[in-house]
Amino acid sequence: MCRFYRFRGVDNLLGEYKELESQSIFFASPESLNDPMEGFRDIFWQGDIILWKDLFRHYILCLESCVREVLNNCDEVHTAIDDISMFKKYEHYTSQENQLLLTIINNDFFSRTSIINLLENISTRDFAIRRDELLLYLSSVNEIALHCIFSNNAAFGSKEADKMFPNPEHRLESLNNEILNLDFNQLTSSTMYSSDFIKTLQFYNYTKMQMGLLSYHNYSSKVNGRKIDFLNFDFPSKYISHIERLIFPEWYVACFMSSGNNSSVWGNYGDNHQGVCMIFEADSDCRLNLYSGIKTIQTDSLCSNKEAKESLVFEQVNYTGEYNDVDFFKNIVVLSAKGLNSTWHIDPENQSVSSCAEEIDKQPSEWIKDYWEQFKHGLLLKTKDWYYEKEFRLILINDKVNYSNETDRALKYDFNSLQGIIFGIRTTLKHKIKIIDIIKRKCLENNRDSFEFYQAYYSDKEKEILHYPLTFLNFAL
Repeated sequence: MCRFYRFRGVDNLLGEYKELESQSIFFASPESLNDPMEGFRDIFWQGDIILWKDLFRHYILCLESCVREVLNNCDEVHTAIDDISMFKKYEHYTSQENQLLLTIINNDFFSRTSIINLLENISTRDFAIRRDELLLYLSSVNEIALHCIFSNNAAFGSKEADKMFPNPEHRLESLNNEILNLDFNQLTSSTMYSSDFIKTLQFYNYTKMQMGLLSYHNYSSKVNGRKIDFLNFDFPSKYISHIERLIFPEWYVACFMSSGNNSSVWGNYGDNHQGVCMIFEADSDCRLNLYSGIKTIQTDSLCSNKEAKESLVFEQVNYTGEYNDVDFFKNIVVLSAKGLNSTWHIDPENQSVSSCAEEIDKQPSEWIKDYWEQFKHGLLLKTKDWYYEKEFRLILINDKVNYSNETDRALKYDFNSLQGIIFGIRTTLKHKIKIIDIIKRKCLENNRDSFEFYQAYYSDKEKEILHYPLTFLNFAL
């Protein structure tokens, strides 16, 4: 049997969420964790002109939705893109008038010489495009896309577009001349740019970011000015961060450690030594059984309401920081096959199919195996700076049960899985008594005659936090 240690503050255990009373383990989203690199993957974009045109079409689709949200409804502009679904398709526009408008906007956009040149350049290259380079291109086409949206939409007016974007193709024409004509032989491999090329990309992106920051500052008291700046400067980077949701399903994590002896861990996760460390025992397969309450369970043929059981494996975190390459166009699996083909792998004008789709269809089983290996690798990877944590994880995936709602991610464990509690060096007597009382009552309810209580202390000899057993407390049970 394997033991794993989970650090909690007393507010988590005894406060609003009553984790000890409810026997619950909360699964956090990666965005809420303290490492900004959580779930990071080295995504790249490489494909034929069908894929690139579909990417730009999707970009315009989301941008047009965001324009409506920002200008018509949203006062807090930075939340606007969170309301725009990356899963949006043309079919979601029920109005024929709106579908026609999007067609007109796309025709205007793709008829421009600078866009045609850009598509030819990036779709015929034999090496991949990474985030920095994609951000550069999206930032450059963004002004053109906005001009097409505004000038073709009577609700916003072409005069306004001319005022806001007087010469939208100028930046992209300069880009075609300066960036796209660089000597790409300087690329050392299909996955690594030379330092000079990276610096060039970063220079353009950092310049754009500074322009946006300055403009935000100048328009700080003007709501409409801030809205336009958000669309013009922030949307491309927001889009790239959001579009990655199309690759892998949403996931959530509960963190455990292999021991309860690290002082830094106690300080960071044990409420500055005022909290506790819970000792969980896994089964022989290193699993913990959890229950998520009443859920709608999705299967291939039906939906049913029942209590969902999750048998989750304790997975060890890898601290190498070696992120896998992920091909974006080959890993869009969260959409249905119909949605994938209609939005990403088929040219809507002539119905021609991308070679990417054909390649996936040749070896579907091999592709699925590689996909899940890449997905799991990204969830268990951190940089060496976090090695001191010696972390293990339980991972919850949005699959047959939807865990998007926070209140549904507090899963219940069997009380017999909780073997003991270590009180921190600074845990107050008041909180200790409350915890002991709850454990005593639960032991009676579950016919348990023992429970392990420990007290943490600093060992001069070992130079770390150790704990000694509070054996007398077992008599109180």
